[in-house]
Amino acid sequence: MRKAAILSLRGVVVALLAALPWATLQSQVDRATLFEPAERAVEEARADQAELLAPQLLRSARERLRDAQAAFDKGKDLQDIRKILDEAVKAARRAREVAQQGQRAFETLLPARDAAIRARADSLAPTLFRLAERRFAEAVRFLEKGDLESAKDRGAKAESDFRNAELVAIKTLVLGKAKALQLDATMQKCERFAPLTFSTGVSLLAEAEKVLDADRYDTARASELASRAEWNFLQATVLAKEIEDAWKTPGLIERAITSRNEQLLRLANEFGLRVAPGERAETTTEAILGQIRKIKQDNEKLQKSLVEREAALAELRSRIQEIELRHASLEEQLAAQKRELEAQRIREAKIRKVMNLFQPEEAEVLTIGKNVVIRLYGLSFPVRQAVIELKHLALLSKVQEAIREFPEAYVSVEGHTDSQGDDAANQKLSFERANAVRQYLLANMGIPEDKVTAVGYGESRPIASNDSAEGRAKNRRIEIVLQLP
Repeated sequence: MRKAAILSLRGVVVALLAALPWATLQSQVDRATLFEPAERAVEEARADQAELLAPQLLRSARERLRDAQAAFDKGKDLQDIRKILDEAVKAARRAREVAQQGQRAFETLLPARDAAIRARADSLAPTLFRLAERRFAEAVRFLEKGDLESAKDRGAKAESDFRNAELVAIKTLVLGKAKALQLDATMQKCERFAPLTFSTGVSLLAEAEKVLDADRYDTARASELASRAEWNFLQATVLAKEIEDAWKTPGLIERAITSRNEQLLRLANEFGLRVAPGERAETTTEAILGQIRKIKQDNEKLQKSLVEREAALAELRSRIQEIELRHASLEEQLAAQKRELEAQRIREAKIRKVMNLFQPEEAEVLTIGKNVVIRLYGLSFPVRQAVIELKHLALLSKVQEAIREFPEAYVSVEGHTDSQGDDAANQKLSFERANAVRQYLLANMGIPEDKVTAVGYGESRPIASNDSAEGRAKNRRIEIVLQLP
């Protein structure tokens, strides 16, 4: 009974698994990982010009890739999908190999084709270009079949066709307008009525074509010759019409010559030239040209003079600017000196004021560099103590007044002793006395703590001999050093 129940349960599980949709199982497979090798192989083949040099093989690879995608979307067996993808990879790799072989086999053909395309041969020489493309396609088919010799043979013919198509396209682009004007001039009977001008145009056009035959990329020289040919064909068309009309109309030639002479006479009068009766038109024309050349020469001289004047003016402007800059610099220096002198005057006045605050027995005021030093001889302490006595508060009030004269200064309170006693003890005592004064100043002046420091030098900086009582008294001192910026 129990065994039958187990078998029944297994059947249910198997049935449920069979009923699960493929997408649920397939979701365990990463599509990108599965397809990546085939897609990469196709992209590498395309990058090596397989679309151009191995189109059938590349098409086959892409078709197999699409088949694999369709199978994946339908939930087909993964082994079957992998097999299709392997076929896609093989086809793509073969396409890439053939394309690389084609790049070597068609080393000069491919640049010739590109040059024809750049020259717009597909529209300017369509018949030749289509023939070249057909032969190129044949060469590619032989290449894909592995027939390298036939591919090279067809490729050589295609290359020749592409180069011919390129040349025809360039000639059409550069010489097309001149050839159209030549045809129009021929239709207007220019060979009969204006043969010299027409033949000049023909010669120029032929020369332009020779230039391109020799070097198809020398379009600048060919374009210049073609432009001159165009002018001659247009001029020949105008002349041919006038000359043909002159043959048909009595007196027209005479009127034309008379009109020309009158125009020359007007030009000569404008230039102040005197034309003798019966003077040939060539003589008058040459005289007018001489005046024009003289005017051009005079104009060139004026232009040269103008350039020289402008250069001189630019030099003067540069010198003026330099002088102005120097003047501004000197003014700034002078202003700086004035500011410095004024600051020095104010500083000296303040120092004199500070000096006048103290009696000789109270303090001595010195200037050392930029610093103002107040040596407080009158500030004494009890023996071996750092206590400020009430009797010295008046002196310290004067010290506060002196400090207020220099609000921007940093204050260093320095303690000194005589040489009596232990060095370490003297140094410690000198610091304690200096710090006592510092604390007094901080408490009574409201100065920021970082602007007031205390330091003890002990007996290391005497200002008098320690051999006498008077000298030792001077060495036992507090100095207020105002460090000015």
